[in-house]
Order: sequence, then C-alpha cells, then structure tokens
Amino acid sequence: MSRPREASVGQGAVSGQVGVESSARSRTRAAILAATASALAANPTATLDEITAVAGIGRTTLHRYFPSRTRLLHAAAMNSAAVVTDVVAQAVTDQGPALEAVRRLVFALVPVGDHLVFLLGAPKGLENIAPGDRPTHRRVTHLIQRGHREGVFHSDFSPRWVQRWLLTLLLAGCQEVSICGLPLHTAAPLILRTFERGIAADRDC
Repeated sequence: MSRPREASVGQGAVSGQVGVESSARSRTRAAILAATASALAANPTATLDEITAVAGIGRTTLHRYFPSRTRLLHAAAMNSAAVVTDVVAQAVTDQGPALEAVRRLVFALVPVGDHLVFLLGAPKGLENIAPGDRPTHRRVTHLIQRGHREGVFHSDFSPRWVQRWLLTLLLAGCQEVSICGLPLHTAAPLILRTFERGIAADRDC
C-alpha cells in the first residue's frame, strides 16, 4: 500500500520542480521586458545585442522567449502600458486636492520613467499596441479638469493644454534621467516646479 503514496510524493516533487521552473521563466521574461524598455528609452535604435547586455542574458536565451524583434517589441510595449496604467491607478488621482494629486502622479510615474519614455518617446513605441490596449489618459484628463474647477490652473490655459504640458514635462524629465544621467530623485521636483510655475493660477499677494 506504500507504492501509491510514493508515487504521489514523486508527482508532488515533479510538480514543485515545474512550479520553480515556471517561476524562474516568468522572472527571466519580466527582466527581458524591463531591459527592453530601459535600453530603448536610453537609445531608441538599440540593437538586440544591446538589449541582451542590459538584461544580462545571451541572444540564445532571448530568442527562446522572443523569436523575433517584432514579438519582443510588442510584448515590451504591452508590459510598459500595463506598468504605466497600474501606476496611474495607484496614484489615486481622484482623491484630495487636485494639485496634490498631480504631485502624487508625477512622483509615481518618474520611477517607471523608462516605460513612459519607451511608449511615448521611442519611434513607433505605441504602434506596437492595439488602440484598445494603450494606456488611457482618462484619469489624467479628469484630474486636470478637476484642477480647473478648483481654480488650481490659470484660466488662460485649457484643460487640454495643461494636460499636454504635464505629459511633455514628464517625458522630458524621464528622458533626462534615462539618457542624460539626471539623478532620479531630482527629476520629480524639477518637473513639478516647472509645471506649477508655468500653469498655476494667479494668487493675490
């Protein structure tokens, strides 16, 4: 009667090994996608060799996960879109004063700036994603509109203009980090200082 039990234990060991391998594979895949965003944020024309160098793997390993550059870029774009969408959601931009929500948003996005630069700054970054899967600006749009209602932004500037200004500054700040070596911890304060001084409503002295 012990044999079935031994077989069960053996099957459990095999199952555990498969689980470990699957987990390791998932980590490797995630590392490749993150490295792709990082490499292309720093250099939009980065080669596969440059991407594998950032990921710390060889070309053979890369091709086991992504047989072609096209498939790699599509997967990396989808991953970056998911990262940006999650971060925007976690910034809870629908709560608290609008200006405080803008500050939370910027401080949340800068640490994942490589993903933002890859999507918005790299040639054809967003073209790798179907329109329905692209990060939505809906939360940001609602935040800017709320800021206008609260009198945070100068009345001369439309919500559309303020939103474009914010996204442009975010992209520029993240590019300074990825490409020019701006210290990460200084990027968000610089972005916010420029943004707030440029669009803030006039205040009585």
